[in-house]
Amino acid sequence: MDYPSFSKLLLVGFAIGTIFGGTSIQAATIHPTPQHAWRYSQKSAWYHDDSTSKYYRQVWDKANATWSKKGFNWKKTKGSSKTTVKNVKSNDIAWVGMTWTNNPSGMYIHKNLVVVNQTLLNKLRYTKQQQINVAAHELGHALGIHHNHDNSISVMNPANRYYGIQNCDVAGMKKIYSKKYVGRSKLKSLATTNVSRGFVSHDYASETIKQPAALKLQAKTIVRAKVAQVSDDQDFYSRIKLQQVEVLKGKFDANKNVRQSGNSFNDVADSQVLKTGEEVILALADNGDHYLPVASGNSIFVATAQANSYQQLSTGLHFELADFNLN
Repeated sequence: MDYPSFSKLLLVGFAIGTIFGGTSIQAATIHPTPQHAWRYSQKSAWYHDDSTSKYYRQVWDKANATWSKKGFNWKKTKGSSKTTVKNVKSNDIAWVGMTWTNNPSGMYIHKNLVVVNQTLLNKLRYTKQQQINVAAHELGHALGIHHNHDNSISVMNPANRYYGIQNCDVAGMKKIYSKKYVGRSKLKSLATTNVSRGFVSHDYASETIKQPAALKLQAKTIVRAKVAQVSDDQDFYSRIKLQQVEVLKGKFDANKNVRQSGNSFNDVADSQVLKTGEEVILALADNGDHYLPVASGNSIFVATAQANSYQQLSTGLHFELADFNLN
């Protein structure tokens, strides 16, 4: 997939599909869904639907209508707008939804691109209502709310598939929009004095994907290597060049780099950009001219001071080299 390039800073919110299904009975989430530092100037915004099918136009219409009923008024336009929604077909990695947010002042949203991945939604047999839930999750990012915790009953559950907009989500939306609006003259000053960083977030429906045993099943390639070079790539990515590569599973083409989310302009949730000289274990997917970690920070392990011990970027948990033994 060719990602749109923005020269400004980006927020990316991903909702990732699950390969390991299942639900459990849980109590309602009480506390307001967390908020980002940025928002629209008011509880209303225009959006343009650039979907390629009637089906996905209906998905976005339903998701937007639900938010409108809950207090944030999404208004559809045929012209240009700050927010564009669409469906895409991508075999890139296992994400079902994604949001880019441009907020140069650090306070107010300048631009959103909100997408759902038709390919994976269909592959994982999401119902239409579940796809609407994913779209509503992404629109939550687009209006300024963050992820709720992993076990939350919330449309902003990091790997939401089953939940619509809950009271906690409405409370989070109202909390951020209860703050006083800052005028244009103040915004202009903020835009020149603040250094607003982008933020990249990846989310997976199954906690089991965080375990080496699951990653060994999902990844076609697992390597142990040293980071030779890190450089900014387009959008919110870095390119990682590896050396001293030991292949633990599959095959590795030394002529290809690893493309990792996050760079010098964009932070990454539950992860961080690798540094030159670090020893790592990576669970990878072949994406043509480069490799991708199969599950973002879940599939990146950095060596600790203890011999043969590696810390997982997403969780901070420590694993031994033997945990990646494929025998």
